[in-house]
Amino acid sequence: MKVLVVGTGSIGRRHIEVLQSIGRHDVGICELDKNNADEAAQKYAIDEVYYDLDDALESGFDAVIVCTPNAYHADASVAAMEARCDVLVEKPIASSIADAWQIVTASERTGRTVMVGYTLRVYPGLREIKDLIDSGRLGKPVSVRVNLNAAVTLVLNKSDYRKSYETGGGIIYDYSHEIDYLRYLFGEIKRHACFVDSQVKKELSCDDVAEIILQYESDTIASIHMDYVLDGGRTLDIVCEKGRMHYDFNGSLCIKPEKGDSQSIRYNVDRNEMFAKQFELFEKACRGEKVAYVTAQDGLKVLQICEDLYEANEKNIVGF
Repeated sequence: MKVLVVGTGSIGRRHIEVLQSIGRHDVGICELDKNNADEAAQKYAIDEVYYDLDDALESGFDAVIVCTPNAYHADASVAAMEARCDVLVEKPIASSIADAWQIVTASERTGRTVMVGYTLRVYPGLREIKDLIDSGRLGKPVSVRVNLNAAVTLVLNKSDYRKSYETGGGIIYDYSHEIDYLRYLFGEIKRHACFVDSQVKKELSCDDVAEIILQYESDTIASIHMDYVLDGGRTLDIVCEKGRMHYDFNGSLCIKPEKGDSQSIRYNVDRNEMFAKQFELFEKACRGEKVAYVTAQDGLKVLQICEDLYEANEKNIVGF
């Protein structure tokens, strides 16, 4: 494939590194900031460099990876599909429901594949948890706790999108990964509550801490803690009728049945390798193979949940 990476911030550069490590794709980049684009092109020895998306799309790319700030996802994704390109768009799918609908309808109109970059879906531990839940081995999931400490992300971005709602920031949008994979594991939500605040990172115009409660149609209850205050990674704890699971996304899963021996599993979760797995899944989807991936419709549903959570916080309500 001939692949265009749009946006050369930290996440765009990771995609470039991954594509080059796979080794079978031609890579071009598009970036409005000429200095940033030229520096990335020199670093990664890329010949095809564009400063305008329309110019880039005239050069016959097969696929586009959209790594811009959230507020610009829709414009780039729709333009790419109109140019007969398949699209891998970073999460969240967009910064508004209206923009997300533009991506969904463009995909339906053009017939192009759209994958939303919720990379945690390809983590092997999460897939093991999904299989355990579906098998019923530990019984019904009753209670779920997610903990996310993510201060390091504030220093990685080259643009200011995390600092403002206007450009798509806010910790719930930024870490909608958690909303997505819980939906993948437990299905649709029937009610929710949310408390969001800016308590420590006063330089942000958006939030730095969130506490979320979700109840799924299966009656499973999940609570999620997110903050930009500490660095500590992410963990997932699930209590079931017949046991429990603890997953550290750094690569360890502990399964504790109510009866019988506990099991500890270690995984290799090199982040670039996970991005490579995601892109390989994208390739298969583009070829029309029947694979499970995060579709534009999935991305829209996750974004709607995020917006419902912010609304619940603003109105001090429990949403139904």
